[in-house]
Amino acid sequence: MNTLKISCLALLILCSTATLIAQDNVETEGWEVIERCLSELPYPTIPQSNWNFDGMIIVENREGIRALRSDFDTSYFIALKSGNSFTTAGQFSPDGRWFAYALGDTQYMSMMWDRANINRLRVISTDSRGIYYDIPWFNWGNASNPFLDQLMWIDNEHFVYDGSPVPRTEQSNSGLWVINAFTGESEPMPVDFPLPITNQMRYMAGTDPKTISFEEVEGKGVFLKNKQGVETLILATDQSFVFGSLKISPDEAYALAYFNDNFHLIDINHEVVYNLCESDLLSYWSIWSPDSQSIAFLYDGYPVLYDIETQSMQILRFKTSQIIAWLPIESE
Repeated sequence: MNTLKISCLALLILCSTATLIAQDNVETEGWEVIERCLSELPYPTIPQSNWNFDGMIIVENREGIRALRSDFDTSYFIALKSGNSFTTAGQFSPDGRWFAYALGDTQYMSMMWDRANINRLRVISTDSRGIYYDIPWFNWGNASNPFLDQLMWIDNEHFVYDGSPVPRTEQSNSGLWVINAFTGESEPMPVDFPLPITNQMRYMAGTDPKTISFEEVEGKGVFLKNKQGVETLILATDQSFVFGSLKISPDEAYALAYFNDNFHLIDINHEVVYNLCESDLLSYWSIWSPDSQSIAFLYDGYPVLYDIETQSMQILRFKTSQIIAWLPIESE
């Protein structure tokens, strides 16, 4: 009997030890967090003749969508906004060379809302030439709608238009049409066709799904999942990313996110998280440059370009309401 008790006790100790070892192997700390506070903004603003950045920065105000470039003496409109031009429901192609949106007229309905009557779709180049293709409205659904349907590019030549009041399900793409951006030819989307879902905002170019993702696990923290499905704890925090703040860089080497009352720059390759401290400077609408080396954001209505390597900033002398994209420049 004594031998049996000793054996059971030894087994219990062994099991407890194994449990403790297993618990020790669970990640609880995450990556190192380093404070890298943004410095004060380098006023005064920089005139357009002294701008120095690659690509084109796309901004929006009440007049429309405009391109800012350092190789041009002035900015230019890509699309004007009006009661006949519904640019807010548009989207850039993945390569950033084209912008598609709806045209028509606005019918006043009440003090609460108006109705958009669509009669054609326009695809216009983002370069200074402004080459465009107008696609007459086909039977793609309800052309008269108080809530504009969303254009979604699936590659650089086709986009999807959701023109049906019938809700989509996992089994059906009912109401979705695949439209050739340059010929206007269209066909209903097959049921098994993958929907063009992206973690980018609707304005952003580059709608290809990322090979990495971030997942929040309640009570544990934020995990990075790579394309093999392996999860790594980045931050042990009980605060979630603020909706819309998470932006993964084009090369997937960095991510910008807002949590714990501050913006954080996540360096994925070096497994480091930088606390940028000044939440009043960066905004949820911050945009990555095409080369993943800079972040653009608005402060007091002016675009600010922050170099993540040198930590230098330049403020562009151009007042606007929102930065919606930073695109590469193709040869013109």
